[in-house]
Amino acid sequence: MGDPLVILGQSARAAAQSAIRAGFEPWCVDLCAARDLKAVARVRRCEPDQFPYGLMNLLGAMNPPESAQVMVTGPLENYPNLLEAIAFE
Repeated sequence: MGDPLVILGQSARAAAQSAIRAGFEPWCVDLCAARDLKAVARVRRCEPDQFPYGLMNLLGAMNPPESAQVMVTGPLENYPNLLEAIAFE
């Protein structure tokens, strides 16, 4: 597999499929954890009552490689504090 790419958001499915086509290995945390996503990526599901800040706890539990880049999907742009925390991880 390719370089690790962390994908955080409401639904990581489309981003993960695109990342795979680009040669990345997706590590996803989202609200859906769809079956088809689980078939091709490492996935954790964030409970709706924990979204979006619970994403970080689940990501920490996954322990992705430190070299992993991070990608966010909607609606995380509406949570600047969370984006700042991600940037400093």
